Amino acid sequence: MQAWDSGPKAMTFFVTSANPGKGADFGGLAGADAHCQALATAAGAGHRTWRAYLSTQSSALNDPKFDNARDRIGTGPWQNAKGVIIARNPAELHSMRSALTKETALDEKGQLVNGRTKSRTSTTS
Repeated sequence: MQAWDSGPKAMTFFVTSANPGKGADFGGLAGADAHCQALATAAGAGHRTWRAYLSTQSSALNDPKFDNARDRIGTGPWQNAKGVIIARNPAELHSMRSALTKETALDEKGQLVNGRTKSRTSTTS
């Protein structure tokens, strides 16, 4: 995929470089979002609203009270810190056409993420 402007100000997608130290306990979606926002801010991209790519579960199958990660991240496009376009829209992001690879799923500092490629991604909405 093509590259657009690069650097923290243009970034709209990253994989987190650090865990807050409590395993998967981020304190719910608000805590996960705050973690992503803090990492983005430290990298110079705090001018955007960042959301963790996470979902919640409802208490029952027929309970509509849940958050779907796909619905939380906006309409795209998404690009990494080096300006590489990951996907232009949600359909592309969730398809084989996305450019989400080990080489493009960079952290907020533009670095490769050792051992992870799709977990705890953050996007702007």
